[in-house]
Amino acid sequence: MSNLATERKNASFELDHLTEYLYGEEEIAIRAKYHQMLQSNPLFDRSNDVNLSREQLYELGLKRSHYLITEGVQGGVTRNTVLSIRDTITGLHKAMFMPCIQGQGSPEQIQKWIPLAEDYQIIGTYAQTELGHGTFLRGLETTATYIPETQEFIMHTPTDTARKWWPGNLAKIATHAIVMAKLILHGTDYGVHAFIVQLRSLEDHSFIPGVTTGDIGAKYGWNDMANGWLCLDNVRIPRDQMLMKFSAVSPDGDYVEPVHAKLSYGTMIHVRALMLREISLALSKALTISIRYSCVRSQGFKDRVGGKGKETYVMDYGTQQNVLTSLLADTYAMYFTSVDMQEAYLEFVRSLDLSELANIHATSSGLKAMITWMSSRGIEECRQRCGGHGYLAASGIPEIFTATVPACTYEGDNLVLVQQTTRHLLKNLTKALNGEDLTGDISYLNLARSLSADKSLVVLPDDLLNSEIQIRAFEHKAARVLLNVNKYVRVETAKGTSSADIWNGIMGDFVDVTRSHCDLIMLKGFVKKVEQCSNPEVRRVLKKLCDLFALTHLYQDRADLLVDNYFDKHTIYLLQQNRRNLIRDLRPELVSLVDAFDHHDLTLNSALGRHDGKVYEALIQLSRQSPLNQQDVISGYKEYIQPILKGKL
Repeated sequence: MSNLATERKNASFELDHLTEYLYGEEEIAIRAKYHQMLQSNPLFDRSNDVNLSREQLYELGLKRSHYLITEGVQGGVTRNTVLSIRDTITGLHKAMFMPCIQGQGSPEQIQKWIPLAEDYQIIGTYAQTELGHGTFLRGLETTATYIPETQEFIMHTPTDTARKWWPGNLAKIATHAIVMAKLILHGTDYGVHAFIVQLRSLEDHSFIPGVTTGDIGAKYGWNDMANGWLCLDNVRIPRDQMLMKFSAVSPDGDYVEPVHAKLSYGTMIHVRALMLREISLALSKALTISIRYSCVRSQGFKDRVGGKGKETYVMDYGTQQNVLTSLLADTYAMYFTSVDMQEAYLEFVRSLDLSELANIHATSSGLKAMITWMSSRGIEECRQRCGGHGYLAASGIPEIFTATVPACTYEGDNLVLVQQTTRHLLKNLTKALNGEDLTGDISYLNLARSLSADKSLVVLPDDLLNSEIQIRAFEHKAARVLLNVNKYVRVETAKGTSSADIWNGIMGDFVDVTRSHCDLIMLKGFVKKVEQCSNPEVRRVLKKLCDLFALTHLYQDRADLLVDNYFDKHTIYLLQQNRRNLIRDLRPELVSLVDAFDHHDLTLNSALGRHDGKVYEALIQLSRQSPLNQQDVISGYKEYIQPILKGKL
């Protein structure tokens, strides 16, 4: 029996019950269908992808995407996660082009464009980022100038830095694009709006006059995708190709303002919820590899003096357990948070209740930053926990890492997003300090009115395992960090410092403000999911993970809690003792906790993360596929090596 089989027998819960709680019956059935596709179709075997040129990768990506479309294999996070491939034909078509039309288009525009997109009569992308500007939307240079006489917009990229840069599918595939451009009416700039622009002929795929696109070149990863640039030279489009659900332009060129300026946030929240789910599942893949490998790899003896006999599994060392178990708790917290975010978006769509929209948007901005950072750093930590073999492409982790880290900058640079979250929190802190009772995700700011009187409720060691006490500590920490920033703003304002200099001077603290807020959101979401779980064995192990998430983050922030006299030194001691106990208790559950995410071997594409634990056999087999091993004497020997060996330099 392999050690992984032994590990699985040690778990205290039924694996299928946890998997069902994570995904639900419907998604499990979909995943099973994709697993069958992986096993039966060699097209999706990625084991040799690393040995292909970029051109070969791109062509293979087209072939895989063509199969998915022609066979009617539906897209979305589940398909992308299980198959671990990027849809090079319709990736942004499904992820951004269609949702943007559905979320910001008028009923007439939806009726016209969505059927065409669903039937793939057109293929769309989303073009916002420019060579010279990304997250700073007001800096975009592309213009859409309205001509009342012809009822057309003239789309134009006036400078080199105005060209659109980065959109997936854009370089060689997309026939249409949602182009974000400044709306110019009668010489007045009305800000950035969305326009549908045709790029290529639907007959022969040639460029529409005035349109030029190309590939931006090789990247850190994702090189099976041809991300593109776009230049528009006075391209004319009809008036009805400006998306007009919220704002509009009349035939005479008059601007019709939206009823609510922030209604377009809904689409952004939806996209971020899907992104957060995919990013958290990426970390779960890396953890599956690292934890399984750590339970197979033997190295040295725990008894450093008299050690002999069978070597110790790496997972039985305390340092390995501490890092990987804490990361696993983070992963479950992030995954459940992404589910909550999607539910919040669906509730908004149902109710169109605008009262909480700004809060949800600000929180989604912060969560996007925090979860993409946590996942990226966590994946790299998983690589390190695999030792030297983690650096091999065959480990599967480098592919996961390079597919994940771009999320720290696309859909909003994280350091810009934390400014959005902090600005929203400061605005509402002022309301709370002025006596207004806040609700929802920011209700904890009401504590700010008397935070100095707020003391920890911890008396006994087990009090730290009380979810209400944990949440209150997180609320105190988040309120305190924000109050510190607010104090700086008030002091500098009294000195006469300009608002721009004040903001720039305190900007380094915004990460802590946003992290504290988002940690609270993640903990509350995790606690809710634990309480909703009806299976007692699953609920018990999830509670331990939730406690570990809470205590790990409280321990990391212990300095703030000590300085504020919320915790004393003895409480910190008890906190760390509880952490050690939780990590010890969760040790037998680890393999089954990652197995519950249901990542197939062909999904992981990893020699180290194999379900059967046969890692060394897999590494040897994969090494044989290296092109360098196809001949004993390498080409170039006579030209470069032999002269050195023969002394004929």
